[in-house]
Amino acid sequence: MTAIKFTLFYVASHLWDAMLWTLFLLWLNL
Repeated sequence: MTAIKFTLFYVASHLWDAMLWTLFLLWLNL
């Protein structure tokens, strides 16, 4: 159970970082 929670947390944080980077790059292109 702990491993599943850790995996979900890792994936969620990775997706959040990817979204922030995408928004940052889009902002630079404006």
